[in-house]
Amino acid sequence: MHTYRLFLLDNEGRFERCDEFACPDDDLAILRAGVMGAGAPLEIWSENRLVARTGPTEAARARAQTPLH
Repeated sequence: MHTYRLFLLDNEGRFERCDEFACPDDDLAILRAGVMGAGAPLEIWSENRLVARTGPTEAARARAQTPLH
């Protein structure tokens, strides 16, 4: 098992939270991080190696652009 860190970002790309988890490989870590991040922009790291980076999903972008009333 490898240790991964999931860094959740806001829609501006600023750090919000970090979660640590274990997975047997990068592919499963990416899948698990996607579920943990629920569509938020995120980065997945294994020690000092960037494994993956994602932006917000279309749904998250739409929510971010909806004005509050």
